[in-house]
Amino acid sequence: MNYLPSHALPDSGTFESCRCYECGRRMTKAKKVHRGQKYCETCYARVFKRMLCAACGNFARLHRFDPQAICRSCELQRPCVRCHRSGLKVGKLTAEGPACVSCAHYFRTAEPCERCSKPSTRLVRTPTNGSVLRCCPACISQVTTSCCSACRRPRVIVTTEGPPLCKRCFSLGEVPCPICSSMMPAGRVKSCDSCSWEASFEMRLVQLQADVSDLRVQTSLAGFAAWLKARRGAQYAALNIQRYVPFLDELHSRWADLPNYSELLSHVTAEGLRRVRLVVQWLEETGQIQIDPVARERSSEMRRIAHSLGVFPEGAGQAALHAYHRLLQSRHNDGKMKLRSMRLALSSAVRLQYIADEGGQKLPNQRDLLKLLRTRPGLWASLFGFVSFLNHRYSRGMDPWVDPAWRLKATRALRESKLLQLYAEAGAGEVFERRWISAALSCFHELGRVGVNSFNYRPDNQDAQPGFIVTYQNQEYWVPVASVS
Repeated sequence: MNYLPSHALPDSGTFESCRCYECGRRMTKAKKVHRGQKYCETCYARVFKRMLCAACGNFARLHRFDPQAICRSCELQRPCVRCHRSGLKVGKLTAEGPACVSCAHYFRTAEPCERCSKPSTRLVRTPTNGSVLRCCPACISQVTTSCCSACRRPRVIVTTEGPPLCKRCFSLGEVPCPICSSMMPAGRVKSCDSCSWEASFEMRLVQLQADVSDLRVQTSLAGFAAWLKARRGAQYAALNIQRYVPFLDELHSRWADLPNYSELLSHVTAEGLRRVRLVVQWLEETGQIQIDPVARERSSEMRRIAHSLGVFPEGAGQAALHAYHRLLQSRHNDGKMKLRSMRLALSSAVRLQYIADEGGQKLPNQRDLLKLLRTRPGLWASLFGFVSFLNHRYSRGMDPWVDPAWRLKATRALRESKLLQLYAEAGAGEVFERRWISAALSCFHELGRVGVNSFNYRPDNQDAQPGFIVTYQNQEYWVPVASVS
């Protein structure tokens, strides 16, 4: 090898130079790299001599001053210095030993990606827009691959017109699934979508059963998983089965036998059971429990009442609400009020107290009552009892009898405001049309609150005005469209 003189080697240019570890001369390429140190051709011939390898016993050129030196073949057969696995392809020889292909990048210096500028140790030269850039794996994936419209896999797209297709989907189209023989996009290769989710479901179920030691939980999990897959499909079951394992585990660890619904409700609450409603449905359909809708409704109402009582900190507002709650509770105990009516009355009282003072330190007055009714005129009936209670207990001097004409005017203003808001949106589609028709029926025909799914409608023009014929409670009404294009 002919070396260039040191002054002829540029510090920066089309190639990089390095220095020999032994003699210090600059070179364009090292003849030998040993323990991370580079040697030129001259020093290689002087330092590395033909000797017996201590590992395999064969002759090889070894470092004469390194008593632990072994031949290159034996060096490559050593375990990876990072993951300690053997038999893997070597990606880099480090000073400590070989690193496998998967671990080699951990021994490189992080450099910025030439496309996104993020530092990475896994830069690869990639053709991009007519140039070659050193890109990180994320940029490589964005540049070279895209989602195939047929197999829905990240693949190299080969089509230039029409929907993006990978090579297999473009050339082969659909092929039989190797498992179920149904036709599938060729890009899926191993299995169709159904078989893939079936295998994923089975694998996750086995893993979840292995994670629990109680045989009863394993049996319940297997029964519920089969029911869930039959009801919602293998994909939903595979993605969501793990959500229900803690509840099944608690169900069997807390009780030797399954409890009745009332006992389960008192421990978990109705809100907790709603979060695992599919397990509850499975228990009901298999006859393991019997749901009591009355007990469930009572539990929900009690939870909402408790939430209303905890809205405000200690103060005049909280004391008034608790006193009003005791009055309502006594009426409920005497059979004069339903639990739902008590919850609605208490909820309206909380709204009025919040309007008066968000901190709950001041009691409401007549001005606060009218302010609330301007935005929520329908709460007048449920507020009557709380206003009377405040007058009797705290001498607030409020008038619970609000002029019906004033309430009607506030109701109309509220309906018109909602209609104008929808008109300003100028939306399109069935969802917007149903919202518009619901508001228009309340505003134009004074039908009160109309649910968006409680009517049928069809387009109909009257006097060149586009609109809808709406059928609601066996009656037909006409409303105009939100805007004319």
